Parts: sequence; C-alpha cells; structure tokens
Amino acid sequence: MHPKAREFLFTEGTLQQLDEDHALYAQALIAGGDLTPWHSRPLWKAKAQKTGKNPVTHLDAKQKAVWRMANTARETVAGANGQQMLKTLKNKELRFPNQADFERYIAALIDDQDSVH
Repeated sequence: MHPKAREFLFTEGTLQQLDEDHALYAQALIAGGDLTPWHSRPLWKAKAQKTGKNPVTHLDAKQKAVWRMANTARETVAGANGQQMLKTLKNKELRFPNQADFERYIAALIDDQDSVH
C-alpha cells in the first residue's frame, strides 16, 4: 500500500468523514481502480521516497503466487550465507540477476506444469 494511503487509512482521522479527494481514493483503492492520479502527485511521490515503499500493485492469483515463491527464495538465500552458528547452514545462491527474471522463470515453470495436467 502506498505510504500516503496508509497514513490516511490508519490514522484517527479515518474514523471521521473523509474529504472528497480521500474518499475517491479509498473507493478507487477498494475497487482496484487506477491510482495514478494520486500516486503521481508531488506530495505522494515525496512520501513514497521518504519511506522507500512502493505504490499499490494489483496481482492476480498466479502473479501473487509467483511473487511469494520468488520472495521466499530470496529471503532464504539472504539468511543462508554459510555463517558459523551452533551448526553450519547451507550456503545457498540465487543465480538470477534480478527479481523480474526470477519471477518469469517461476511463471514459466507454472505454465509448464499446468500444460501437463
């Protein structure tokens, strides 16, 4: 969720009546509409840059599954670098140059699996 949206949806003011602009944004957010008119505003861009959070992304079930699988693998790799503890963890490497390439690979595997059944 966009940080500016989070700010107005999760503040005490949310319990009060939203101004017309925020009400329209909330309706577009709920309906899955185009949020670009808000996200392109300087104030919203500044808030996103300050927090480092990305705007809302709508994913279908397959895209969500692909993202979750790729993210889980990245988190596993990040935490398994062969450091010494009470035991030695496996040194795991993720050999994809970026998240997008990794997600395309997972999506292709799902497509191949779906075509077999």
